Amino acid sequence: MDENVQQQITLACIALLQKNAADDQQARKRTDRRSPTTKKEAIALLLKAASEPDITLEHVTDALWIIYKRSKPASQTRQWVTHLLFGLVRQEDITANDAVDVATAFYVLSPQGSPEQQEAVQLLLALAKRRDIPFGEAVEAAHSLYVQSPQKSQERQQAIEMLLA
Repeated sequence: MDENVQQQITLACIALLQKNAADDQQARKRTDRRSPTTKKEAIALLLKAASEPDITLEHVTDALWIIYKRSKPASQTRQWVTHLLFGLVRQEDITANDAVDVATAFYVLSPQGSPEQQEAVQLLLALAKRRDIPFGEAVEAAHSLYVQSPQKSQERQQAIEMLLA
């Protein structure tokens, strides 16, 4: 198949995935509990997480995201958040969907070019290669890496290769 045709097909698939992901995220926001917006709310949510059965890993990830963004660069808090995300994505009982979400957050919040970010890339690529999870989750892992990676980066190229495979 012509390389140009392959690229056009890939871009069309990616556009469709982005639309579906946006639609899915909008639907989740309408049905889920409100996400924290301040560092104080995020910490309170994390403290309640163990005792409230309706708090999902997505809520925890949202709270960690807020804590990270509201913390000073190079702070211990930021290191703690990335360490915690790394631990969460490595949990044996984590669902494929949650693993993709946590690995994506781990990738985005890790410093550019850091060993942590490279580990997140490997986690997303490993999820994209798995055949024991729903196809949509494997595609979402590659799609997430594609969307979050800088233009013309090696990570984006790897994501494109996974989407083509």
